[in-house]
Amino acid sequence: MEKFASTFISSDDVTHSKPAPDCYLLAMEKLGVKAHESIALEDTEHGMKAAVAAGISCLAIPTEMSEHHDFSAAHGVFEDIIEASDWIVEN
Repeated sequence: MEKFASTFISSDDVTHSKPAPDCYLLAMEKLGVKAHESIALEDTEHGMKAAVAAGISCLAIPTEMSEHHDFSAAHGVFEDIIEASDWIVEN
């Protein structure tokens, strides 16, 4: 897994879990990046709220279980990772 990501953050690493922004703030700190240099892919409203609260652009990819969530604060709502990836490349 480390060939794809250099930092892993879980709810065990922070005091407040999603929808609090703590996990995203810690990840940015460990990676040495700012919110405007980051993008979040989330499949739940809680995850989206955490990313937005951290100042990160968030793309929502709802699942069958989360398709009824309110993703209105996301920068876009996509059917799958490929569609979201295309948006990232274009923007």
